[in-house]
Amino acid sequence: MLIFIVIIGYIIYVSVKDNQGIQIPNRSQDSTPLELLKTILVNGEISEEEYLKRKQIIQGK
Repeated sequence: MLIFIVIIGYIIYVSVKDNQGIQIPNRSQDSTPLELLKTILVNGEISEEEYLKRKQIIQGK
């Protein structure tokens, strides 16, 4: 029984530890899609090429 509790505790610990690295962008209500896209680029989450593609989509060109 004790081993079962330890295993469950370890699973919970690993789950919580892994989720701490996930960062959700702070999206204020005033942010436009283009501003959010710029933030993603600055954070290094996408390349400049991907930025330009998405920018064209947002602007409807």
